[in-house]
Amino acid sequence: MNDRKGKRGFLGVAMLGVFFAAIVAVGLVAWKPELFLREQRLVVSIEPRDVAAAGAAWKISGEWVRTEAATVDEAARRRIVEFRPVPGWVTPQGVEVAEGSGEQSVRGVYTRQVLAEKTILRLHGSNTIGATLGPDLAERYLRWLGAESVRVLIGSDPAEKTVEGVFPFRNEALRVEIKAHGSSTGFKDLLGGTCDAAMSSRRVKDSERAALAHLGDMTSVDSEYVVALDGIAVIVHRGNPLDSLTRRQIADIFSGRVTDWKALGLPAGPIEIHARNDESGTFDTFKSLVLGEDALADGSIRHESNAELSDAVAANPRAIGFCGLPYINESKELAVQDEGKAIRPSMFTVSTEDYPLSRRLYLYAPQRGVSAHLRQFLDLTLAREGQEAVTKYGFVSLDISGAKPSSPVRETPHPVEVAAGENDGTGVAGNGTAMDAATPARAAAIQVEDPLHDVPVANAAVAAAYRDSVRGGARLPVNFRFRSGSFDLDNKALRDVNRVAEVVRADGASIVLVGFSDSLGDYGQNLDLSKRRAQAVADKLAALGARVRTVVGAGEEGPVASNQDQDGRERNRRVEAWVLQ
Repeated sequence: MNDRKGKRGFLGVAMLGVFFAAIVAVGLVAWKPELFLREQRLVVSIEPRDVAAAGAAWKISGEWVRTEAATVDEAARRRIVEFRPVPGWVTPQGVEVAEGSGEQSVRGVYTRQVLAEKTILRLHGSNTIGATLGPDLAERYLRWLGAESVRVLIGSDPAEKTVEGVFPFRNEALRVEIKAHGSSTGFKDLLGGTCDAAMSSRRVKDSERAALAHLGDMTSVDSEYVVALDGIAVIVHRGNPLDSLTRRQIADIFSGRVTDWKALGLPAGPIEIHARNDESGTFDTFKSLVLGEDALADGSIRHESNAELSDAVAANPRAIGFCGLPYINESKELAVQDEGKAIRPSMFTVSTEDYPLSRRLYLYAPQRGVSAHLRQFLDLTLAREGQEAVTKYGFVSLDISGAKPSSPVRETPHPVEVAAGENDGTGVAGNGTAMDAATPARAAAIQVEDPLHDVPVANAAVAAAYRDSVRGGARLPVNFRFRSGSFDLDNKALRDVNRVAEVVRADGASIVLVGFSDSLGDYGQNLDLSKRRAQAVADKLAALGARVRTVVGAGEEGPVASNQDQDGRERNRRVEAWVLQ
């Protein structure tokens, strides 16, 4: 009996002990479960290999783990392995890791996101624009739209590129198509409806304007956009002692009328001519500015690109060629004399278009029915953002607030600048210096002691009035020009008015405007016409709040081009802008 009671007592105590042990165990599990749960080995792999480099990672908790494969020790509780989203890739779904022991493997397989591809702009034409400047402008525009990444895809033909911007969270890739086979092809494709805008290193021809009339007036301010300035440099080998040529001499050489260096006062030897191909806007401009009705000399070596031509001339002491100003590289540029003084290509002489072989770079768009993308692209190109790209590749920016070109690099197209003390034909070197860059207008302007330095004067009184009006001032790197046979500003001048007004207002300066004419007709009438042109610019500037101090007419003094042809006469009909404090 007592034994039975003792057994019941023992069982009661034992059960009580188990009860309390269970309570302690539950508490410990809640407090430190890792003391009671066995560890498991978890291996997570990320595939494919290149997605890890793009930022793929995984986590259970805490920080992301950026690795293709990793091993961690985790308590065997139910967990979810998550994968980090990567732009351009489809993110794997989370994987639940079950309780248990041993090794578990999880694969995170990313797949390429299939983006909806859409071409939003098609730019065809000039190789000068399309080689580097066009793709850069396209990239800037796509980033402005919000592209997370941008890449340039080069086609089987190096002259054809596609600039693609990826918008992963819109599941979209927007593209800008660039085909740079020469200015003429841009207008042909605009006519055929296969491009949205024509890139051109020359002005639209009358025949092209007529053919495209159904798209509007290609010479209107809504269709014609001057996006940069460039200079066509006549180049020779660096060892050639020649320093300058007249436009006539250049024409004689490239037409084949002069075939030996002896005719130019140099040691005898055949002249080897290098020229761009027929589809090139550079050749088209050279033919227009220099050759006219003459044909290029037989046997001339033709080149697809400016850089290729420049390298060929730099390698041959007997060679001569022409190229865009940014591509002079290791060759030597010559000063060019049209009427009066020889002018060397420089940033300033090209910006003012005084250099005889300077040119404008254009984009042409339909006057009507332009897409929002094209309109925004054109606005960005003309704004500071786009003009930074212009300067980057050695072209001359339309921004007159004092931006400077990038430093020359052998492998990169670059501008030619006049060395200190060297006269580029402006009268600046030796008797003028750059202004103090404390204000926008001063940063852009050049001080000139004698604006008629080394230039024949037809009327001493008019020349004196010109000199007196600008004494102590500085010339801005811009000339206002006009539509043919009118007092209406051309499209570039209409936009330059706004640029000049902005820097003059910011400077608190006043401006002096000096008008010029061609030399046809009566001197007195030309003097009056030149002053009327200056007054037309003054009225525009005054309407924008710029302070105009003086309007001067200089008539036919100081020509920068020949008055023997229509193009030269139009270049002489100009208005200079000078700033004074």
